[in-house]
Amino acid sequence: MQFRNRNTIIAAAFILLVVAAGTAAGVPYWKARTAKSNEFPALPEPERVSENDMRILEELGSVLKKIDSLNAFETAGSIRVSDPDEGEQSLEYRYAKRDSLSYYQLGQQETISNGKIVVMADHYAEKIFVTPAGQSPKAGFMPAGDQVAAFLTGEGYTIRKSETDGMRYIELTRPNHISYKVYRIGYDDAGLVRESFIRMTDIAHPLDTSRDRIVRTSADRWIIGKPPTDLFDIYRIIKEEGGSIVPMPAYQHYDIILTQ
Repeated sequence: MQFRNRNTIIAAAFILLVVAAGTAAGVPYWKARTAKSNEFPALPEPERVSENDMRILEELGSVLKKIDSLNAFETAGSIRVSDPDEGEQSLEYRYAKRDSLSYYQLGQQETISNGKIVVMADHYAEKIFVTPAGQSPKAGFMPAGDQVAAFLTGEGYTIRKSETDGMRYIELTRPNHISYKVYRIGYDDAGLVRESFIRMTDIAHPLDTSRDRIVRTSADRWIIGKPPTDLFDIYRIIKEEGGSIVPMPAYQHYDIILTQ
């Protein structure tokens, strides 16, 4: 089944990044940094995070930091979205990293970056998007535990840690939060995220839980080590010919779209 709604795709990609790269913590962190640049009146100092909550957040930060610092790994699993308007939708994903190389597959979309160029092949739409690689964050950009606590301070989340069947869970809950009512990750003894859960608020109906979108991610496979080099080979999809970029024979009926 295809994800036809752009917001659903973004949500799915967001959760995948939680599992594969630990960037979820970075989103509110950079949002907070950006907000500081705006000239708004100073707000009262919010209530500090408790010592117990701080310890849990520091553990969350260490789990995400570990994943972010891996130079070579592969993970795969599934993403399931429950939407009040679109029903249940599910896609398989695969993410791999090898130094500056990365591979990302979500359903029928593949994205390969070799550090210089990014190629995204949409096998459903039969289109290939080619763009120069941007300045990607390097390993180690994740905020520390105290920074995680700083941007969660004042958000009103109840923070809880639990353990079940060898899995550890950290859950942030606030029933009336405007963006995410629930955010939970589950990780194993090795510190690898195995599942995540997010309940996203419908901002048009923020208190109606029946309008919430629920996104679940399961990481069924983790391999620490170097994935096969050919996985990151952009030239299995495109090639240069006569000064132009054209599809390889297997994709000759695909449209090439050059973007900046």
